[in-house]
Amino acid sequence: MAEAQTDRDGYTYSQSPPSIETQGDRDAQPARDAQPARDAQPARAAQPKKKRRNNDTSMDELIALRREELEAYKDLTERQIELKQRKIEKNDPNNDPFSMTKCMEKLKTFSFTNEEKLEAIQFLKGDREAREIFIGCDEIDLADAYIRGSIAP
Repeated sequence: MAEAQTDRDGYTYSQSPPSIETQGDRDAQPARDAQPARDAQPARAAQPKKKRRNNDTSMDELIALRREELEAYKDLTERQIELKQRKIEKNDPNNDPFSMTKCMEKLKTFSFTNEEKLEAIQFLKGDREAREIFIGCDEIDLADAYIRGSIAP
């Protein structure tokens, strides 16, 4: 018979007699196995520190990115609020420098008849540009001529 037989699965078994281990040999073997495990622990401990450092830098970068996003959002919302306030102020008749109320107050200072005042109101009511011109005229004679020329048939 051959010294080594091959099993069905391809494993080789030796025909030599099994070695007899003493209790001392068995006890010494786990001690040898334990040494490399102790040596491996510091290497394993160093790796998570690197990962923690990488995680820390990743977190710092993420926090910085979030801060930038929040600042951009803050700026955007501030601009939107300003635009809304301007729009409200523009649509508010009390803040409109060319409102009909202001035009009528200025019309009262002129020597128009009631019929001419009504025609001037109708003219100014439909045209904001005309109100701007009328209010913008600093000279009373010029504003008077503008209104009379605009309402003349």
